[in-house]
This record gives sequence, structure tokens and C-alpha cells, in this order.
Amino acid sequence: PPTTFFNTLDDEEDIELDDHAVDDMESILKECNASGVPALRLRWHYRSRHESLITFSNHHYYQNELHTFPSPTERSQELGVTFRHIAEGVYDRGGTRTNRVEAERVVEQVVGMLLDPSDTDSIGIVTFSQAQQNLIEDLIDQASRDTPAIETYLTNDAEEPVFVKNLENVQGDERDAIIFSVGYGPDHNGKQSMNFGPLNKEGGERRLNVAVTRARRRLIVFSSMTSDAIDLRRTRATGVRDFKTFLDFAQRGPEAIPDYAEATDDLEFAEGFECVVRDALIDRGWEVDTRVGSAGYRIDLAVKDPEQPGRYLVGIECDGKAYHSAHTARDRDRTREAVLTGLGWRIERVWSTQWQVNPEGALTKLIESIESVLAETRQAEQKNNQSPADIALAEEGTHSENTEDDTDWLFAKTHTAKPAPTALPTYEPTRLTKRDTDIKDVYAASADDRLAKTLAKIVEQESPIVEDLAMRRLAEGFRITRTTQRFRERFEQVLARTIDNGVIIQRGEVLWSPSQDPASFTAVRVDGDEEASQRDIEDIPLIEQVNACAYVLGQQFGLPRGDLIREAGKLFGITRTTARVSEQLDQAVQVLIDRGGALESEGRITPVS
Repeated sequence: PPTTFFNTLDDEEDIELDDHAVDDMESILKECNASGVPALRLRWHYRSRHESLITFSNHHYYQNELHTFPSPTERSQELGVTFRHIAEGVYDRGGTRTNRVEAERVVEQVVGMLLDPSDTDSIGIVTFSQAQQNLIEDLIDQASRDTPAIETYLTNDAEEPVFVKNLENVQGDERDAIIFSVGYGPDHNGKQSMNFGPLNKEGGERRLNVAVTRARRRLIVFSSMTSDAIDLRRTRATGVRDFKTFLDFAQRGPEAIPDYAEATDDLEFAEGFECVVRDALIDRGWEVDTRVGSAGYRIDLAVKDPEQPGRYLVGIECDGKAYHSAHTARDRDRTREAVLTGLGWRIERVWSTQWQVNPEGALTKLIESIESVLAETRQAEQKNNQSPADIALAEEGTHSENTEDDTDWLFAKTHTAKPAPTALPTYEPTRLTKRDTDIKDVYAASADDRLAKTLAKIVEQESPIVEDLAMRRLAEGFRITRTTQRFRERFEQVLARTIDNGVIIQRGEVLWSPSQDPASFTAVRVDGDEEASQRDIEDIPLIEQVNACAYVLGQQFGLPRGDLIREAGKLFGITRTTARVSEQLDQAVQVLIDRGGALESEGRITPVS
């Protein structure tokens, strides 16, 4: 509902004049409800990538009727709700009505996220008051002057620029990560006021609901006070009462919600088919949780990952009460599984009829699936501990169809003792036309064909191209300046489509045009005059780095390893051999040696004749 300004609050203790203390007027929704207009509540919740982002509001404002889905991972710094207590924060109650220490911590967090290349989340900042909003905006302006690299994320050139809004005007916005600045807290004398601006007014709880449900992936709550500081004997406001619970929830999780335990008890695990499957898995040595989730849809059984505490390997659906609770077959058999898979679950289904006919066979099949997922997880962990060169070789070999030996193709035709030609081709970036990128919404289904054709054009021109660079090329073509998690997921959809159609070949992290034979690729592409043709070392495929090392050896007939790395880097326009560049090219040198393309003896590396 719209608000009125400059009205005092009620007669509660310590209430101040605050231009964001509001009176709710009658809304269209209220008028419709009072007039008896039929209502239908939308119940399926898709925005939150972690259930904790909606759990609080679902229990307090939606009567636990929202159909939400659990995540296979517990709350972390990357997912869900986290709490940052700013113990030294002070609310300047009688002066600026701001909390400078807390504001500075918020800005430090935002700047750190924007500068972290591995953090692709879009960001929004929500404050309790206009005064705190203004202070944070000023600090961010200062940070952008001190750190120009973040400026692009603060303008409309970004797909989802950073915003700073307060409770009154954040409705309708959403971002991957929301930074919540409470602002209120103890004053210079350590006294805690019970005035929390709009929360003290009737309807303040609705503003709290809006503010805490803006995040897709994570909500980080910065607060100079904890829930214990709020004395409900000094206020009658529903919004303040809910805010106290929310602060406790941010710290402790769903256990902080008063009726959470009761709601859980209502869904006590039934002594039925699900229980039989659970007991059979436990007998085989697996740890199993039941009814995983806090509201809406709960996964019947979830098998814990013995290697990664706090994460589930597999979710198991049985055709019991939860399965049959869906109103349509589409919801039961397609939509649920699609949403859960999108959240990162591996879902297996166990049918009671199959179990009844052949319980041992059904159990064996289920355990084989669990062990397969566990093996994949361990393989991924081992891959993380391997060098990038080993990973690239393994993946490229896995996808090779050109020779009997899965990895020999990479070197069989490429690296010989013959000197390579002196002239090297220039790396030519793709030039996209307006016709290639003339769509309004890259996320609309109608854009699938155009995106796929544009990506195929990029790969055809720049093959071989590292997947991440291809994604950035596609984003730049459609004027997307920040590759958010949402765009990454969209890119993966488009890439999968082009691979299925055979217009792109993927080997590990490298994309190839079908017109190219990777086994015959000997090129080393050097920088051109335009900026788009200049690649960072991570954007150069491993095979091309190895080619560069072979090329240098062919010209020099032997060099110390450090000189070889430096000279190979120069081919790609890299004049300063940083630790990152040295590490990457050192791996390429080692690959060349390991595969018989060069020999290392007495500190020198020479080509194999």
C-alpha cells in the first residue's frame, strides 16, 4: 500500500519522528478481498535457490502453503541466509540516524564480491531507513572513485546493476545476492531503542517480508544487534516481533521459528514403504535423512555424502504420501524433478510395486546409483587436486574419437622436431552484426534459436575457444556486461542445444567447430591490433599453449625451462611472466615432455627429432 510521510508513530516508548514511518492506506488487494472477489494463491516458489531464503516468510506470512524445495547443500557463504554481527556498530540515534561502521562493512563486502572473478552474483543492498541508504550510496560512490574496476557494475550498462534501496522502495526487485543492512542498534550510550522505523507501524511486517525475500541465492544480514536486544515488552508492533524472530532465524536457522518443530512433527515420517527403503539402506551402511525440507515439498529420503558433511548425494522419491499429494501428473512426474535437478539434486525413484516383486533387485539398483554418484563426486574432488594440464588432457582424451589411443591424438600429428613456420596467424575475434543479436530478452524461449546460431558463429570463427571465453563473447554481443549465475545457466542451456545438434564439439573446457580436426591442429594464434583479439592465459586452450612451446623449441633448438616459458608467453603478447602465467605455461611444457614432444636434460629442454 502507498505511504504517508512525516506522521508520528503511536505512543510507544522512544518513538521518534521519522519520515519513513508509514501509515498503510487501503490497497486494491484489501478492497478486492473485502468485496468478496474470488482469490487464488500462487503456491509454487521458484526464485530461491536455497530453501532458507523463503522459509521465514513461508512460516510467518504464507501459512506454510508455499510449495518450496530443499537444497542438497546446507547453508553456506554462497547459498542461503547468513548473519554478520557488527558488534562495534553504533546507531547515531540523535544525529544522523545512521550506523557508519555497519555501512562501511557492507560496502567492503560488496566491493570484495565485485572484485572477485569467481563471484558472479548480481548484488542488491537493502536498508531499513532512507538515512542508512543515503550513507551507503555515498560510500559506494567513494569506493567506485577509489576502485574504478567496480564502476561498470554500478551503471545501467550492467545486466543487473548494484542497487541500494530501503524497505519502502525495494518491492519488485531481486538479485542473486542481497546485502541487508539493519542500521539500528545500540547508541553511543549502549541504549537500544525499540523504534525500527516502518516496522513499528501497522503493516510493518509486510515490508519486512518484502525486504527479506529479494535474494535468489544468498542473503547476508549485517546487524549491530542480535535478537536478544529486542524487548517485546516495550512494543506491541507485529513487525518488530517478526523482526526479532528473523534476526534469530538468520543466526540459528529454521529452529528459531517458534512453530517449526510443531510443523515438522506434523510430517512425522510414516511407518510405511519409505521406512522400509530407509531401513534397507541403513543396513547397507548408508546414512539417510527423512522428510528433507522445511515446508511445501519434502524429499522422502536423502542419502548423506560420507565425504562431504552437510551435503546429500542422492534424493529418493518413493510413491508414498508425498508423491501422491501432487494434484497433476505433470507436477508429480516432471515439474518436481525438474526443479530439484535445477537446485543440484540427483533424484532416484523407488516404486513400491517393483520393490514388492523383487526387493533385493530394486535395492541393488538403487545402491548402484548411489555408488555411481559417489564415484563421480570423488572423481571431481581428485580433478580439483590435479593440475589444469592433467585435467584438460584427460577430458580432451575422453571426448576424442579420432584415434585408438584416447590421448595420443593430441600429440601424434602436432609436435615434431621440424621447425615450425615463422609466420603465425592472428587471433580473429567474432564480429557480430545487429541481425545476430537483435532480440529483446535473452532469457525468453523465443530467443533459443538466435542464441544457438550466434554461439555457433562465435565457435566457428574462433575455434578452438575456451568455453568461458565463448560465454563472454556471447554476453558482450547481447550487451550483457556481467555474466551472472542466471546468464551462465542460460549459456549452458544454449551450449547443450548446439552440441546436441552437432554444430559444436566440446572436449573438456574447449569448444571446436565440426569443420576442424583437433588431431591436426598445429596453430599458435597471436594477438591482433584490436583489444578483443588479446587473450588472457586462461583464455588460451591447452593445446595451443603446447603448440607455442613446440614452436619456440623448433626455432631455438633448446632452452632452459624458464626461458621457454617466457618465450612462449611472448607469442601470445604476454610481456610480464607473472606467477599465474608461469604456472599455466609450465604445465604446457610438462605436457609436451610427458607426451614425447620434448626432452629435458641438464636443465635444458630440447625438441625430439
